[in-house]
Amino acid sequence: MKNIFIALLFSCLYTSILFGAYEIKLGVYKNTKNLQLNIEKIKPSKYKNYISVRRKNNLNYVHAVIDGNKREVEQALKVYKSIFKEAFISAHKIVLVKEVQKESSLKISSPQTKMTVKTVNINHFNAQDLLKNKTIYLCYEEDVSHSKKRIMEMRFSDETLKYRSLLHDFTPIDVAYHFDDESIYLTLSGIDFKHTIDDTNQKFLHLTSFINGKKAHHLRYYFSLKDAKQYMRSL
Repeated sequence: MKNIFIALLFSCLYTSILFGAYEIKLGVYKNTKNLQLNIEKIKPSKYKNYISVRRKNNLNYVHAVIDGNKREVEQALKVYKSIFKEAFISAHKIVLVKEVQKESSLKISSPQTKMTVKTVNINHFNAQDLLKNKTIYLCYEEDVSHSKKRIMEMRFSDETLKYRSLLHDFTPIDVAYHFDDESIYLTLSGIDFKHTIDDTNQKFLHLTSFINGKKAHHLRYYFSLKDAKQYMRSL
């Protein structure tokens, strides 16, 4: 097995900012070795240079930032989707920093590949904008014994959250909740839950849950029941 390592490199002051770059979201990886192998498969190799990886909560969030026209971005998407099946173009343009103060870079090294890619700023997530007056379907990413194959329906109304398990036809219960920036706060049976949005996808949101202030699980908020069921079947 090839040896891989990740080193964070730092440089100094920035001098210029380039606006209007496109972001392609490639996926989320727990296993850095699998990510390395997928990056090595990318052809033409120039598309490797656009890749940026953000490390958060023991997960690697993989992006590619393209400073070009829409046609060039769509061509890049076609290349990435041959390896990263869930890749998609973000709905919003982002700000690309050319020379960043305290710039983070991800260096990936192997017998065949040696490269450095820049990290750019990440879009801000507003939980209220993404979820208010919507119904989502919660799934656990880990093999949580009591929640394996379970899908929770969550309806975010103006005043309360209607919460129920779809494992059986239970009557929804009303849960007190509120939004705060990228987080959703819930109180259920005297226990405080916090779900924080880490990243977005066309089909779902990635979140981390905290129970009474302690990190608990990685979650997915699916926007359709069909996609949630498909994910559950894949586990």
